[in-house]
Amino acid sequence: MTKHVNAPIGAVWKVVTDLDGAVDTLAGVTHIERLAGEGYAVGTRWRETRKMMAKNLDNFAAKAERIASA
Repeated sequence: MTKHVNAPIGAVWKVVTDLDGAVDTLAGVTHIERLAGEGYAVGTRWRETRKMMAKNLDNFAAKAERIASA
């Protein structure tokens, strides 16, 4: 999937890596539970619930393994 966003890359990165604000800014994310770490750094782990095709997908766990520089 590709989507062009008319904004500076630093501003986009700030939104994408804001786990605590994801429910308010990322489409489909309905809940975030932080499991480990602060901010968005290597080792940060979280569980998120996303709404896809009218269904809630619970227990989708993710972690930050590699951080690209913005």
